[in-house]
Amino acid sequence: GCTGLTEITIPDSVTSIGRRAFSGCTGLTEITIPDSVTSIGGRAFSGCTSLTEITIPDGVTSIESGTFFGCTSLTEITLPDSVTDIEGQYYDGYSYYGAFSRCTSLTEITIPDSVTSIGECVFSGCTGLTEITISDSVKYIGEEAFKDCTNLKSITFLGSKTGIKEGAFSNCDADIKFTTEDTYGQEGEVVSVATNVTQLTVKHKEGKIPAGAYKDGKRLKEVTLEEGITLIEDDAFANCDNLEKIVIPKSVTGIHYMAFTYDTKLTMYGYKDTYAERYAEMFGFPFVALDDSDTPPVTTTTTTSTTETTTTTAAPITGGLVCGDINLDGRVDITDAVLLNKFCSGAITLDDTAKKNADCNGDGEPGSGDAVVLLQFLVHIVDTLPYSA
Repeated sequence: GCTGLTEITIPDSVTSIGRRAFSGCTGLTEITIPDSVTSIGGRAFSGCTSLTEITIPDGVTSIESGTFFGCTSLTEITLPDSVTDIEGQYYDGYSYYGAFSRCTSLTEITIPDSVTSIGECVFSGCTGLTEITISDSVKYIGEEAFKDCTNLKSITFLGSKTGIKEGAFSNCDADIKFTTEDTYGQEGEVVSVATNVTQLTVKHKEGKIPAGAYKDGKRLKEVTLEEGITLIEDDAFANCDNLEKIVIPKSVTGIHYMAFTYDTKLTMYGYKDTYAERYAEMFGFPFVALDDSDTPPVTTTTTTSTTETTTTTAAPITGGLVCGDINLDGRVDITDAVLLNKFCSGAITLDDTAKKNADCNGDGEPGSGDAVVLLQFLVHIVDTLPYSA
């Protein structure tokens, strides 16, 4: 509360700055912290509204909760590689605040490679923050970590993430574009990010887009999947009502039945004679063929994964026929599902052998019910054909 204090130099003999040491020093514009300091307490500089920049010395390992809370003139801060944890969850009796909460003039910050955790509310209310780069070392981003960063336009995730907690980017009203190589933990963690994202370039170490990964991404407009992804699971992009474009690489060989919401404005971009083209045709999505020169980049991450196949053989039925094999090529795959749907809509006719194979529910007559069962078989909801619920 020394409001007249404008400048201070801390001597090399000091190793620790205690909690609230300079809290409320509203006239403090400059401070030099020596390399001897290894510990800075919570709220140490909170409310230093005139402080414009500060360098944290090497040796400090943690930025504690509320350390720079309310430093509204702070435009630049340098974090050393020694910092591993940026803490959140300071409670003032009314609200929770993190290390840099309400630093409204802070416009850009790079999280060093050493940081493994960004706590709750750490950057909440940093309305001047427009971009942030988060290193691949970060394994945890807490609840409301970037809440109310209303001008945040760019988030770059440099590696795989786990534990992006609910509400981490809530009320980030500006467009967010980032590249993610995520393997996700708890259900719902992705939603807190995707809700405010408009563009995504996605590469997944596991070779698939997990079930529900971007569900309810209401502002999501454009998605590019990198070469190497083989499977898109159910509800991966469900309820993404404004999704207009998705680029699907040649490597995709499986898209689950409920991966997308069908009554949307979505157009699929892919390559001729690929699974993506057949899927789009089967479910009525507009399809734009890409040239080979438009191939999405190949991820540099080397991974080993087990992927599901959508080409399989059903059990033979009476007379040596194969249930589900509509095009009579000896196997059951997405092409058969396309033909069956066309038959059900009256667009094509089938010969007697194909009609017998089309009876996937065993009721003796090919129809829309068989089309549903065949799709369930292809995405492994049912294991055998014919199948009757």
